[in-house]
This record gives sequence, C-alpha cells and structure tokens, in this order.
Amino acid sequence: MESDSDFFGFMALAKELITDNRPLRLRLALPGGVNDDMLLPQRVFGSESICGGIEYRVLCVSANAHLPLKQMIAVPAVLQFVTDRGDLRNVCGIVTEASSGDSDGGLASYQLVLRDALAILEKRTNTRVFRNMDEVDIVLRILNEWRQKNPVLGTCFNTRRMAYTENDKLLAILYVSNASLGLVLSLAGYFSLAIFWPLFVAALLLAIVIFVLKKSALTKWLSHCFFRPITANPATRIWKKS
Repeated sequence: MESDSDFFGFMALAKELITDNRPLRLRLALPGGVNDDMLLPQRVFGSESICGGIEYRVLCVSANAHLPLKQMIAVPAVLQFVTDRGDLRNVCGIVTEASSGDSDGGLASYQLVLRDALAILEKRTNTRVFRNMDEVDIVLRILNEWRQKNPVLGTCFNTRRMAYTENDKLLAILYVSNASLGLVLSLAGYFSLAIFWPLFVAALLLAIVIFVLKKSALTKWLSHCFFRPITANPATRIWKKS
C-alpha cells in the first residue's frame, strides 16, 4: 500500500473472506479498529506452557497481496478456536513476526507469529542496581516501565501480591529459593566464602564425595571450619553475614 490511508481504506471495504463459520479465527486490533476478516487462518501450530508463555505460528491467506507487514508488528491479536462443544477458546497475544509468501493473483499467503504480551520483555537486556527494593518491588518496577511504553501491556496486566492455593511449606521453599539464601564458610579465621543456593547443594554433595574418598583428611579439615547462616539485605542486594 502506498500510504496508511490506503491501507485503512481497504479495511473498510466489503470483504470476501468471512471467518464466522470457520473453526479457526483471527482478530487483529489495528489502529483503524478490530478486524477479523482481513486474514483467513488456514493452519496453526505452536505451544503453550505454564510460566513459559505461548507461541503460535499462523498460516493465513488474504485477498490482498500487498499488506504492510511492518504495521502488524506489536499489534494485539486474538486467535480463536472452536472447541468440540461449540464454544470459542480465545488465545490472546501480540504479533511479533509477520512475513509474506506466494500469491496466485487471487489469494496471497502470510505467516504471523503470535506470542504472549510478556514476550516483549526479552527484547531489552541491561545491567541495573535496585536499591531498597525486594523481589516483588523489582518485578513491579520492570513491568510498570513496559506498561508505560506499550499500550498492550498497560491494558492487559494487573500485578497482585498474593499466593494462590500454596501451602506454607511450598511458599517458604519458593521464597527461600528465590532469595538465594546460603551459608558462609570460614576456614581457620583466614577467609570467608559465601555459598549460595543452589551452589550450597552442589558443595554439600561434593563434600560428601570427598568424605567417602578421604574421610580422615576431610574430618581434620572440617575441624577448622564453622558455618554461619546469612540473609539478603534488600537495601543493596548485597550478601552479608548475620
């Protein structure tokens, strides 16, 4: 298309591709409005996982062989599946990739990659220091920065400080693992070494192996060592002795 007006003018025309009675449907929230008949999905393959997001590749056809692919990037989309009960299952995400294929003069083929909105967080890598903030505050800071930049994240996610159907034991284990608690190993007063989880587990297994191979030497070495628990200082995120 030569301009944005031409593209949105095409969107307002009567469409020949109708998806109302199809088991696969694709809706795009374009700047000109929600559109559900510009691209006709033919095949979908991908994966979903808990705490791992979604990724679907959607093979589509369109009556227009000159769709502006760049304008589709970061567009909110809904992929709808008709279930065996006749209900619609909606999979929401954003378009992260768009590519065109062959055209026979009547229909053109396209491929869209649909991922969850949090996938956009992978696009930024940096080094930062968070002061006077715990784990939840850090996550909130990062999410709020992206929510201000991206309207999709701004309207889709509400953070909650809660634990859902988790018993006290599981919650304690998760918190300790996330906070990376460990021990300080002091050898004969000469030096101190912080051993963090899960490095502490690996060190413990190594100590057991050494103990089996050379029990007397390890016992003598351990006689000069003592352990102290350490905790994280949320103010600086630096580990210190208790």
